[in-house]
Amino acid sequence: MPKNKKKSAIWNYFKRGDNDKEATCKFCNKNLKTSGNTTNLRGHIEKKHSDVVQELITEEPSQKKLKSNDETNKPAQSSQAAISNAESTDAVTLLTSVIDVDSTDIVNKGASTSGRFGCSSTVTSMCSNTEAKQRSRQQPNVGELFSNIKSITSTEGTKHKKITEAILNFIILDHKAFSVVEGKGFQQLMKEVVPLYKIPSRETFKKRADDKNRNLQVVLWEFLNCSKDIRTRQRRLTEIFTDWCVSTDKVTAVVTDNDSTVMKVNRDMFGEKKIIPCFAHTVNLTIDNLLTRSETASQIIGKVREIVKFIKRSVHASDELRKKQRDAGLKEGQTKKLILDVRTRWNFTFYMIERFLELVSTIGAILLCRSDAPPMLTSSEIGCLREIVQLIQPFERLTKEISGHNYVTVSKVIPLVSCLRGMLENFSPTFEAAISLKIQKEVIKRFDKLEHCSSLALATALDPRFKLIHFKDATAKAKVLNYVNNCVKNMQTMLLPPESSDESEKEEKTEREIDIWSYHKQLTHDNMKNKTMGRDNRKAESEFHMFVSSPVTPIKGDPIEIWDHMQTVFPCLYKLAMKHLPIVATSVPSERLFSEAGAIITREKNRLLGSRLSKLLFLNSVMRNK
Repeated sequence: MPKNKKKSAIWNYFKRGDNDKEATCKFCNKNLKTSGNTTNLRGHIEKKHSDVVQELITEEPSQKKLKSNDETNKPAQSSQAAISNAESTDAVTLLTSVIDVDSTDIVNKGASTSGRFGCSSTVTSMCSNTEAKQRSRQQPNVGELFSNIKSITSTEGTKHKKITEAILNFIILDHKAFSVVEGKGFQQLMKEVVPLYKIPSRETFKKRADDKNRNLQVVLWEFLNCSKDIRTRQRRLTEIFTDWCVSTDKVTAVVTDNDSTVMKVNRDMFGEKKIIPCFAHTVNLTIDNLLTRSETASQIIGKVREIVKFIKRSVHASDELRKKQRDAGLKEGQTKKLILDVRTRWNFTFYMIERFLELVSTIGAILLCRSDAPPMLTSSEIGCLREIVQLIQPFERLTKEISGHNYVTVSKVIPLVSCLRGMLENFSPTFEAAISLKIQKEVIKRFDKLEHCSSLALATALDPRFKLIHFKDATAKAKVLNYVNNCVKNMQTMLLPPESSDESEKEEKTEREIDIWSYHKQLTHDNMKNKTMGRDNRKAESEFHMFVSSPVTPIKGDPIEIWDHMQTVFPCLYKLAMKHLPIVATSVPSERLFSEAGAIITREKNRLLGSRLSKLLFLNSVMRNK
């Protein structure tokens, strides 16, 4: 080995052979071939004697520290000592970072890349890349630095406006009071995140909320393209339409509950065809009638309600319920409590029964040990209760599915009722057959005429996921086909260029002449007109026929996105679908505003004005749908 070549730490564990082509391991006496480098030797140590590799890695920090001290504190030392220090450090780096490098790369590239230190090209390349990245990170100049500072400190700065807008969105979306900007915790947070930002006062945020509400209303008015001069004040509903400058002709459908007075007002104002009864309210009435009018069901549910009340009132019974669940292997956060129903919401009755059946064995053990406890249900009553849950569970899933507002719901009403009726027909009760028959009769009574509701039928037929496969009534199906074909034909007629007049009508005549062929020309014109109309009818029918004949899309798909892809294939049907699919099937989204208002009006915000509450509700609903 040349004298200027460093001795790697690997050689401490090997004995070099006589011909410098072999080395013998000092641990296992195995002979290994070597061409002057330590790649094979290092691989042997790593595979057979891994503890040595760990020992070499622990030596690395001390060697680096020695190198740093030699370079800083002893600059006058000989170059040979510095070389030796660098060589030892490089050996550890080579061992730990490029242990998988091919030996030929080290032999062929070692001299050109690392000189007499024998460092691999991979390490040199990594160092050069790091240096290039560091050079690419340029510090901002003085002008940019002051510009960024001014953008935050000045009220007209770009970053200041963005931060203020973000705080306003935080207040609106999370139902926070405007006074939150004056809280110590919020101010401390902003000081830590953006120290140069000066938080505006609560009055500034109130003014910004008013301005934002005003701007969004202007955008909505422009979108509706209505005049602002409507002053009719006949009814409250008319006042609302007037305030928002919405003409009743622009209304496609009106979703209302089943109250007769409300239905009459909307029929008088919008017409019978535009009325859609709230589907969720109809489902609620169906289940409520079943649970209250069925004597067997009401008695069993009444017993469950008394048991739930007893356990929730008794601290000892509640503790025992939790303790028995813990003894069964459940953790602290996994134990369950009983649910007491709310009479005005049938789904809470379902949740009460479902939770009761989950804990029925534990509840029975608790009640048997207490003399003041209400009577426990018998085995037949528990079986009947399980059947009631099986009967009303599809209604609970249906209510959740239809009550959304971020996806299309109106086209799901007819298919969901069709699926529900199929499930009820296949249900075979064991304990109480009368309940099953009653619920089937109630479903037929409430939902038998849904296919004749024009808005629901059109939306279902134009939904690529359902089309006409769930229609049971042939008359309703024929009405849909006829209406869609007529609408498509009218749209195609409007897109046609105007008919050219005859030459005789275009030419200016100075004298009146008798045309013997006038009758023939009239017959020819009528014949061409009839052929054009027949061709238009066939074209309109073919467009809807092609759409209905194509396979339905998966149920998880979004019909709006699907129609965006089919717009060029069915242009007229696309316009008709975009008119009816966005309709909501229930009034649940509007009723959620009451819950939103309850979240806004709290004890801390009891002085909030009604006008500002309306603005916050409007802004919240718009911003949540972005």
